[in-house]
Amino acid sequence: MHLPTHRRLTAPVACAHPSYVTASIPEFTSPISLFGRSCATMYNEYVSSVVNEFNGGSAETVFQAENVTVNQIFEDRRGCALANLLPPVGIVAARDAELADVLDLFNPALRAPSASPAGILAGLAGAGKTSLALAAGSAIRDLGWFDGTLFVTLHGYALDGASRVTGAAALDRLLRQLGVAGAEIPSGEADREACYRAVMSDLARRGRRLLVVADDASDAAQVRGLLPSEGAHGVLITSRHLLADLDAARVVEVGALSPSGSTEVLGRVLRVARPGEDRAMADPAATAEVVSHCAGLPLALRIVAALLVGEPERVMRDVADSLACARSRLTELEYGDDLAVRAAFELSCRRLEADEARLFPLLAVAPGPRLSQEGAAALAGVPERDVRRLLSALRRAHMVESERVEGLLRYRFHDLLKLYAEERLESEVPPNVREAAADRWLARCLSSAWDFEEQLEGEGGSADALAWFDAELPSLVAAVELATAMGRPRIARALPIALGSYFQARGHVESCITSFEHAVRAARHLGERNFEVGTLVMLTEAYFAAGRLTEARDCQAAQVALREQLGDRSAAADVLHRRGVMERGAGRWGPAAEHHEQALTIYRELGEHDGEARSLAGLGDIWSCRGMHQKAVDHYRSALAAGGISSSRMTEGQIRCGLGRSLVMCGNIPEGMAELQESLAIARMRGAWGEEGRVYDIVGSLCRIHDDPRRAERFFRKAIEIFGRCGERDGEARSHYSLADLYYESSRFREAAESAELSVTRRGPKRNPRDMAVRLLLLGRCCEKLGDKGRAARILMDAVPFAEESADEELIGLVHRGLDDCTEEAVRPRRPGAECSATAGTAEAARAGRRRSGAVRLVLSRIRPRAVR
Repeated sequence: MHLPTHRRLTAPVACAHPSYVTASIPEFTSPISLFGRSCATMYNEYVSSVVNEFNGGSAETVFQAENVTVNQIFEDRRGCALANLLPPVGIVAARDAELADVLDLFNPALRAPSASPAGILAGLAGAGKTSLALAAGSAIRDLGWFDGTLFVTLHGYALDGASRVTGAAALDRLLRQLGVAGAEIPSGEADREACYRAVMSDLARRGRRLLVVADDASDAAQVRGLLPSEGAHGVLITSRHLLADLDAARVVEVGALSPSGSTEVLGRVLRVARPGEDRAMADPAATAEVVSHCAGLPLALRIVAALLVGEPERVMRDVADSLACARSRLTELEYGDDLAVRAAFELSCRRLEADEARLFPLLAVAPGPRLSQEGAAALAGVPERDVRRLLSALRRAHMVESERVEGLLRYRFHDLLKLYAEERLESEVPPNVREAAADRWLARCLSSAWDFEEQLEGEGGSADALAWFDAELPSLVAAVELATAMGRPRIARALPIALGSYFQARGHVESCITSFEHAVRAARHLGERNFEVGTLVMLTEAYFAAGRLTEARDCQAAQVALREQLGDRSAAADVLHRRGVMERGAGRWGPAAEHHEQALTIYRELGEHDGEARSLAGLGDIWSCRGMHQKAVDHYRSALAAGGISSSRMTEGQIRCGLGRSLVMCGNIPEGMAELQESLAIARMRGAWGEEGRVYDIVGSLCRIHDDPRRAERFFRKAIEIFGRCGERDGEARSHYSLADLYYESSRFREAAESAELSVTRRGPKRNPRDMAVRLLLLGRCCEKLGDKGRAARILMDAVPFAEESADEELIGLVHRGLDDCTEEAVRPRRPGAECSATAGTAEAARAGRRRSGAVRLVLSRIRPRAVR
């Protein structure tokens, strides 16, 4: 085979040996370029003989050459280049989605023929990137998209710099895999890259396609020269960095596994090592704890599997207990010298720049699950523009993760990486530096909370303020706890107060309780009695909302005593009003009305219009629940006219909601629906999810009463969604019951049973025996209709004590009648004197009184939200 015939050389040629030529021409720039280029063209075959013809004069050893001709066919050694050089594929984590993304990238049918596919599998240390790359390479080869594969490990994060493979060394290894003899490989990186591209180009022209897998790269310089220019070949790279500066490469991020995927991987590794292994399934609870402690990191799961394989007698519970302590968890997640989570994180840290490495442990000072850019700047004590650059660098290195929460950018640690950051914080950062960082962060939290609280109370800015509080709530609650632990009582007292308006709007009862318990202690420590009263009021309301009645009463007693000491005469009225609310929740209408009337008298004497409006609204709720809707309307209107609600849009929204329902029940549908629509608008303006959910639940009930079951179902489902979002479990359970009752009436018994069961299991901490008995009764009836009388009997037996406690004779009779229908008298205790004559007469009367009304549907359509349509 010949080089191009009679190529004319335009530069002098030095002849040192008849068969070795050095040419200084644009096409060839290295001592072996002439033969390196021809070997690349011929797949790097050895030269048997070369004849050089020189025409022209000479001066000493330099000749002017006109023609250089190669007259010998080279030996063909291309076979080794097309062999499968991938290492064996181990056990791959549950990565179906990521594997599909990689396959889509290299699928010839989904890309342009001229495009060179290049993919980067980027993720945290120990995320299983290499296993995924090998699995993808094998799958791609099996699909026939490439004729062969090459593999090179770059050791980009090696502990010693000498082990790290440079770009030039990587090219050398790949050229050797391609069959280029060591003596023929150029010494310079640029020359090696030219030789590599020439070989790959020649393969492409011959219809040969190769996939190059480059594992463990730490920067683009290691792999940039490996990207082929021909569209026939592909490159798949793994890295802990995003390598965003690598052009034309698609990034597939490899994150943490789901709990189910983690369980699957753990069980699979154990079964491969020991066929028949069942420890992962023998104790599901312990396995779930282990999976949670491993936080979806495949490396951690592999270590746990290795520990279990190495100790066949060890049970999963023992592993779960050993990982339970956060401070020692990284120490437990080690196996030998090769498998250690801490060591893997250490290698990643060593690749950080100095200022990035300084920021990394400081981020662990903030105890919350997420951190804003402003918070990170406070921790580091640097301007936000500087911390933005550092956070971006840590994100690219997968030392932190980023996410959008309520549209706002936030940063967070992987669970195990946070433990590692805390270890470095304790060992590397002096205590005074940690304390100063914490103080700056706490001050920033308080300042921001007050700023957004003002927006929440103002006009037009509540949406942005609510979004900020939604995103920051876990961090703010953690800040309150940190302030208490550090002995910063002023912040521990002030921060919950700044959150008060948000808690009233959104609920989040448990977070409210946690925050205000710290606030009460802080106010007492500071001796600020007025502040203590305010915190006790909020804490009392939160306890009541959570159904923690004993604590609520104790807190209320402390509040009343303190208010009396301060000369606050309204304390007694507040106590009476709260007792009325409690009695009403338990269905004891008489005592509830009496307490509200007494509170109303005191509020009027004191001229407290807001308290007067609340008491009147409470009386309206009682009359509405008792079916006396006109009396309820009168009380609601009196509450609106009391004049105290101008400062409390929350109170106004609640009153208008009750007024609207009662007006519709009185037959005044247009005015009632207008009030409900106004209540909904107030709830949305305030961002009060709980109030919004209650409006939807009421409108769903009204739709059902007026024979519009399809709309009723949509409104109930919307209410369930909203209650679930804000964590108001009692409201969610109530709407599930309404939906179950709707399904039951429509003979959709299976759906009714599912919703009824949810109404029982998802109820909140409030204990209302009558509600519980009613829900169990409906669930039992559904089971009976589905033919499962045994389960129906068991459920109705559970309903008996709740019905007895409610003292509702009609309900007691319905429960016992249901038991009569499901089981023999001998298998259950008979209630002496209990007759089952009480039937669903009330329900039948309600059904008989229903009338279809086009006017109702027209008015309902006006408030139907787009989300429901």
